[in-house]
Amino acid sequence: MELKNFKSKEIAVEYERLYNKTMELWPDGYKGYYIDTSYGKTWIHEIGDGSKPVLLLLHGMSGSSTLWYPNVKHLAENYRVITPDIIGQAGKSILEKPLYSPVDLDKWLDEVVIALNIKKLFLGGISFGGWLAARYTLFAPEKVEKLIMMDPAGVLAPLRFYFYFRLFAMLLIPLPSIGDSFVNWMGQGYEMNEDFLNQMEVGIKDYKNIKGQKNIYANKISDKDLQSIKIPVLLMCGDRSVVYNGNKAMKRANAMISQVKIELIPHCCHAINMEQSEIVDRLITDFIKLR
Repeated sequence: MELKNFKSKEIAVEYERLYNKTMELWPDGYKGYYIDTSYGKTWIHEIGDGSKPVLLLLHGMSGSSTLWYPNVKHLAENYRVITPDIIGQAGKSILEKPLYSPVDLDKWLDEVVIALNIKKLFLGGISFGGWLAARYTLFAPEKVEKLIMMDPAGVLAPLRFYFYFRLFAMLLIPLPSIGDSFVNWMGQGYEMNEDFLNQMEVGIKDYKNIKGQKNIYANKISDKDLQSIKIPVLLMCGDRSVVYNGNKAMKRANAMISQVKIELIPHCCHAINMEQSEIVDRLITDFIKLR
């Protein structure tokens, strides 16, 4: 683990231990490797037959690609599944050049796609990853066949003030009770896997930006940009999600995106790929197969 990306050597070692512990939840057969980009080294997990269509999945903020553990076994039956650690966030990717704006993330992801020699892909993401997936679809529309957004942060409706309030409280007041309160509010009773939760909490609190790095948060995408998306889009929202107004998001998607399929996922909040993994996997597979 790159020490400069964490607040101390001890924290970096602990984060790597927790990261590797979460990867024990993945099925056998995956491979992990670095690719070079102009922003630094990007860590990739890949699973599935390399001759099958590419499904690239982007994780949520501070989650890392480990969070796809409930989904990759099923999805790898039909796709070459690629899950990068988003650069500039906690994970194994090593940021070497500052990110100044969301455009830098667009360019980074394009460099990843080019380095992997991917001409066409199905692109999905959850939360922050859903936002980045939507941005990349606008950045390189010729490369994305279908877009999948899972409870996407900020794309269709702004994140609630209460989300930022609780997040910054956890960062500024590093007490276990504050962190537990944030997690419980986000999950609304759902108990996340302990290994992944421990990894994510260290990533949120103890990842350190390099000099010049800007904090990049998901922001609302304009009506004009949404209307310009002409490929099929699958939008999945948790029926109890608290990070934004889901009803407004679904209504806006229906009005602005010409080929959108909207699914309200029952009995779950924000981490829909974990809380309802079987439903999510089936919806993704069925959506990609549609012609």
